[in-house]
Amino acid sequence: MDPSAIRCVQGAVAATTNLLAQKWDHIFYTGNGAVGRIVMAAAAKNLTPVTLELGGKSPVYVDKSAKIDTAVARISAAKWMNTGQTCVAPDYIMVHEEVAAEFSAKMKLKVTADFGDAASNDRGKLFGRVINSRHTERVAGLVKGTKGKVLVGGLDSMDGNRNFMPPTIVLQPGVDEPMMHEEIFGPVLPILKVSSEDDAIALINQVCDRPLALYVYAQDSGVIEKVLNSTSSGGVAVNSSLEQLIDPELPFGGVGESGMGAYHGKWGFDEFCHKRSVLYKDTMIVKGMLEGIPINAPDWMYDIAVKYQVIGFFTNFQKRVVMASVGALTGALGYSFLRSKL
Repeated sequence: MDPSAIRCVQGAVAATTNLLAQKWDHIFYTGNGAVGRIVMAAAAKNLTPVTLELGGKSPVYVDKSAKIDTAVARISAAKWMNTGQTCVAPDYIMVHEEVAAEFSAKMKLKVTADFGDAASNDRGKLFGRVINSRHTERVAGLVKGTKGKVLVGGLDSMDGNRNFMPPTIVLQPGVDEPMMHEEIFGPVLPILKVSSEDDAIALINQVCDRPLALYVYAQDSGVIEKVLNSTSSGGVAVNSSLEQLIDPELPFGGVGESGMGAYHGKWGFDEFCHKRSVLYKDTMIVKGMLEGIPINAPDWMYDIAVKYQVIGFFTNFQKRVVMASVGALTGALGYSFLRSKL
């Protein structure tokens, strides 16, 4: 790319701090909420608009009506991609108690089939690495701090020297644990058993009430609509995971703690553009409707002026009635004309 159009500046805190001190037309940031607040504070000094993509703990609910094999395959593909280091990776799963044992067993089999015995780092060559040692220790700390049961993977298979953390499934961690409060952003997948979609909704709103993504696996349309109507999130995928990020026809972005603004496809152009309204008015008429109204004119004159220039004389319903009547009359006249000619 032409460096006069695109410039890449490499650096850490000092470089980004200096960049944020400049006056920009728009700032886009993707990362965590703590730095997002720093970006917003810096942008506020110049009243610069900001787009933030921040993440959060993206939940998954697997209902008893879900197709379990499909749910396992799709959740697994989305979770372990890039070693769980994607902003919309499934962060924790709530499974209806009637299918929880089946789901957990099949997820364990899926991990073993795809990545081999997690205790063997040689087989783990098929699996990626955590980005650096600090994050490796952070993710390991989440596993160390849990009271849940490690179903597969775990610390015994970890190799901190190579930033290797195997795909790890943890059953029933405590809701008050760091694993259930911090965004994992790594290859650890907590699974919790719930008694109904109502329990899942309550847990979603308790753990992170505005995640970047929400995933619902169910065949019962009533359950799906109930979860969607009772929660808030940046985006949703039903019976899929991550694909809402891929579709260019859908806006991608967060809400609240998971960010603000949206992009992808045309939405990206709209996000980075200012929508400026421009009105041209001719000067053939010496005075316009509003200019010709005396200051002490009665209210009805202002009402007429506003209807004439702003909102129109008819409501939308009245417009539809008029258009329907005109259409019917035109059709009737056309029919009569054709009959007279035949």
